[in-house]
Amino acid sequence: MKTEQKKRRWLGSGLLRGAVASLVIGAAVLTGVPVVSQQASAAVMLSTPDQIILRDGRVINGEILEETDTQIKMRISVAGIRTEMTYNKSEVLSVKRGEGAGQAQQAQDRRPDRVDARRADRGADAARVYVAEFKGHFGRDMAATPMREALEDAARQRADVLVITLDLRSYFAFIQEQRREQGQDEGHFSEMQMTDDILQLLRVDMQQIFDTPPRVVFWVKQALGGSCFLPLTSREIYFHPSGRMGGVGNLDLLFGGMDEVVRQKLISANIEIAKGIAIAGGYPPEIIEAMAMRRQVWSYRLEGGRPVFRQGWPDAGRGEILLTDDGRGENADTIEQIVRGEGNDTLTMTADLALTLGISRGTVRTLEDLLLELGVGRNFTRVDDRAERIVAGWSRDLVNAERRLRQLFREFQEIQVQGDYNERTRARGRQIRTLEEIQRLVRRFDGSINPFLGVPPVEEIQRIIERIRLEQMADRR
Repeated sequence: MKTEQKKRRWLGSGLLRGAVASLVIGAAVLTGVPVVSQQASAAVMLSTPDQIILRDGRVINGEILEETDTQIKMRISVAGIRTEMTYNKSEVLSVKRGEGAGQAQQAQDRRPDRVDARRADRGADAARVYVAEFKGHFGRDMAATPMREALEDAARQRADVLVITLDLRSYFAFIQEQRREQGQDEGHFSEMQMTDDILQLLRVDMQQIFDTPPRVVFWVKQALGGSCFLPLTSREIYFHPSGRMGGVGNLDLLFGGMDEVVRQKLISANIEIAKGIAIAGGYPPEIIEAMAMRRQVWSYRLEGGRPVFRQGWPDAGRGEILLTDDGRGENADTIEQIVRGEGNDTLTMTADLALTLGISRGTVRTLEDLLLELGVGRNFTRVDDRAERIVAGWSRDLVNAERRLRQLFREFQEIQVQGDYNERTRARGRQIRTLEEIQRLVRRFDGSINPFLGVPPVEEIQRIIERIRLEQMADRR
């Protein structure tokens, strides 16, 4: 028999800070990805290139493929890599057409051509490739701080291609399971706040961090929990053969205990914001509901090789296939299925399914295979010497910080405010210094510290400090 015990909670309030407009702006940064078809790869760059001048002062040379009222699509060459970029008209100051400019044409195939990939030019213009691999628990081993540090390092190294490798499980799901086993309230852990902070980096802050934003590629080994939204900010997602992506789950069970009308509005708002992420990245928005809503049944069929989604049980006569069931009774996933990412109460995509649904561009076992798919071939230079130290250093520092916090709590509890006035004053000074050190650690690792430590919020710590200061002011010799 299956069990209902494995409910997940999704705290989506953090996502509400990001307006849909910012999603689209951020997508314009990250969607500078190759859209190379056999027809496009045979094209020759103009002898006198087209040119656009952006409002931030950048000058972009290449071939204008398509111009609409809102966007300009160009084929450019970055470090010997032919790629296509899309710019919003609002970012463009002026447009200059080169000699021999023909009619713009729209690329028809998203997948890079394997033959051209293996014929990548060799020479001084080797692509500068930066690989940042995040593994462990999302919300703990991957957080906004190490992501920002990795992006800033990639910018210093003038990376042309940024490969973000994800091998992450949900730390917050793990904590909630522990709480349930101990009979405690699951709490509202801020996994989606953590997601929102990283999405802000990828969607918006990239423009400030990089002079020229790199081509961003996600390679998914595991992207479970809140981390599954991150790849959707890029149009280039690849999977490892054992890759899995999803496991958000149970948004429809969130916000319990409040007015049902208000609860449904909050759920709807979170879903719409999450859908905006998918749409801005060029992915079907139905994927969001399938990944997040436990009580919904989703099916799909293929028409012309493209998935068509429908909410409801599959109709075999129409060739429909079940994506997710209702998670009720015997349909409820077992704990073992949840841990392995094999359940279907909510959608967790495998490499094959992600390819079928149009989320993944391909399945690659090694980094070398991925670079071939990207058209880089062997003509690249790795510039990510510090990446592993940044990521591993964060995890190591977090463990040390938790150890130090335990020590500081013990020291604070052992401080006795007694004796004469001078002794009481010194004791309160030690209390304040101890609490201020706790504050510094909580600020640096906010959201990643194990909640079982019982660390109070920074604001509460500050109130305790102020209370101690008032007690000192009221004390008399």
